Amino acid sequence: MTNSYNILTNAAFKYCELSPEDKDNIIDLYKEDGQQSIYESAKKKKILPFVAVLLSRLEIDKAFWVDVAAEYRKRNEDVIGCLDTIFNKLSDNGVRKVFVTENFGALLASDADKALFSSGDVDMYADIAQKEEIYKSFEQLGYTMIERYSHKKLISTSFYNDDILSGGFHFGVAWNPLSRMKLPCFVDADDFVEWDKLWKYKDTAINLPNIDALMYICLLHISLHSFSRAPDIRLYIDINNVSKLPVDWEKIISFAKRDNTMVRVLTACILAKKLLSVNVPEFVLNYRAQYERSISRLLKLIYDEKYNCLLYEPGGIKVLKIEVLADNGNLFFDFIKILFPNRKWVKEFYVGDKGSLIVAYLKHIKNLF
Repeated sequence: MTNSYNILTNAAFKYCELSPEDKDNIIDLYKEDGQQSIYESAKKKKILPFVAVLLSRLEIDKAFWVDVAAEYRKRNEDVIGCLDTIFNKLSDNGVRKVFVTENFGALLASDADKALFSSGDVDMYADIAQKEEIYKSFEQLGYTMIERYSHKKLISTSFYNDDILSGGFHFGVAWNPLSRMKLPCFVDADDFVEWDKLWKYKDTAINLPNIDALMYICLLHISLHSFSRAPDIRLYIDINNVSKLPVDWEKIISFAKRDNTMVRVLTACILAKKLLSVNVPEFVLNYRAQYERSISRLLKLIYDEKYNCLLYEPGGIKVLKIEVLADNGNLFFDFIKILFPNRKWVKEFYVGDKGSLIVAYLKHIKNLF
């Protein structure tokens, strides 16, 4: 991707005023590559509505791009209608511990432009103790479901109804707000989600989490994608959206210190500020000095300082290295901890309670590499 496309991509996710230089770069890129090339590139990266809203705002082929944005806005308004129906049914069946999270949750919580969501699913989190009531609710509304396991462990369940939302769009319910496919989850939702402070989106039945929990989830969610894996920069718009709300950043820091996630949280904050000029308080960024070695090494793996862009799609050993650095401890011992995680988790995840612990660890090491 050329630097001009990096500028276009970053600009599409910013809420602040663009610099004259960035505007000129975007105009020059459009003149050189044309509408169709820009459209195809944005569609491929799944950032089409963001680019459409930006170009409309810059009065570049406005009539065309306004229509593109309107299509996404209409779809997402339909999604909100579906969610309202779903949450009413969940309430009827006594489900209380459930909320919309991550990208769509951040969009609704901040009341951002409804066009600015291009994913093919909405993420929700729920207490697995109410799984049967949740399954019953979706079944009553005509949804089919697909359970997603990682080895022996149920990670999430996806619900589809093509008569309501076509094209494979679905609602995914995660049974842990920050599940990792190959490693134990590093936080417990009950430690930061204030279940008695769930709130409704406008005049709907849709539940949203307390603002501090939502920000914490969005920051840590970025780290689960190695900070730069798909959906890459789209992850950072969540931070931009939630940052417009009255976030208690002192509380975010207290969560991170307690959970040993400071490097994850700070790296996500630093990148959000660099890429999208997100308003992160200076006192938060000042904590970087305490974790400088890990953060600096992380940034070299995931961020291009020269072009102010993410280094896309790390894979294999690089992902493992990012994970080790993000844990912010002794590199050797953190690597050993990743190879040999908690016994209870590794048995439950790979072989079940009655399986062999040795076999479980062998499967885990094979799975990692």
